[in-house]
Amino acid sequence: MKKIIKTTVIFAISLYLCQTFWQNLIFQNELQTYLLVAFILTILEKFAKPILKILLLPINILTLGFFRFFVNVIALYSVTFFINSFQIQAINITRLPLLNFGPLSFNLLSSYLISAFSLYLCYSILRKFLK
Repeated sequence: MKKIIKTTVIFAISLYLCQTFWQNLIFQNELQTYLLVAFILTILEKFAKPILKILLLPINILTLGFFRFFVNVIALYSVTFFINSFQIQAINITRLPLLNFGPLSFNLLSSYLISAFSLYLCYSILRKFLK
């Protein structure tokens, strides 16, 4: 039970950090939706993701481990499918901090890829620090 609560808190912090940076995650009921999304991501991380990794092992071997990243995207998409108060929008950046680029725009698929990568990157870094 402690591991589930700890993982839920780590996912909630990771969601907040990703939403702050990319500003494409939409939570309609702020705290309640954060915790619900974090809890569902925890359930998927602990129970469904190992099953998906085993089922997709041949594809993962053929792609030299690159397909494992798409399991995270599938998990994030399934959360948006189950929870109506959580949405992911396309990323539109007018100016990046510390970089002098022009405006950047990503479509919805790229937004899912970037959000899943940054979410699980934040999650793994926070999990390493809190061990």
